[in-house]
Amino acid sequence: MSVTLHTSLGDLKIEVFCEAVPRAAENFLALCASNYFDGCIFHRNIKTFIVQTGDPLGTGKGGQSIWGAPFEDEIRSTLKASRLLLLIILLF
Repeated sequence: MSVTLHTSLGDLKIEVFCEAVPRAAENFLALCASNYFDGCIFHRNIKTFIVQTGDPLGTGKGGQSIWGAPFEDEIRSTLKASRLLLLIILLF
């Protein structure tokens, strides 16, 4: 499954691995469906390395999961980051 985030800097197409990381996928997709990411700024930008968004406070320290609390990491050695884009979503 994929999701496209429309940003002020262009579109980001994100592939979501629902079977491999079901809780993270459910959380991300539910937040997308609720327009949670609308208006979020890129709060961290390190040229040629990373940009981060998803914090409604714009500080990198806000936000929460759909369950209102952190959930267990679903790190899978079978999933590798694309050379073009590494998307990390941290929701606390």
